[in-house]
Amino acid sequence: MASEEIVTVTNFDNSEIILVKKILRNIFRNWWLFVIIGLLGAIGGYVYALFQKAEYQSYLSFALDEGGSEGGNSAAMGIAA
Repeated sequence: MASEEIVTVTNFDNSEIILVKKILRNIFRNWWLFVIIGLLGAIGGYVYALFQKAEYQSYLSFALDEGGSEGGNSAAMGIAA
């Protein structure tokens, strides 16, 4: 069997890798800050929704019978029953 060679190509300097590691370290170190901001946003959204006036919409459509049908009822009236 032929041996497989693993080739990795990176165009990153060590300084860029170190910068990313520092940023990730600060994010994970301050995880509680993200949780607090998320909770404050959720509470703020709930309070905002709580004080909003309820708005209801309805739509009505009907059909008029212009012809003389038997009994005065149109075919559409049978659907509504």
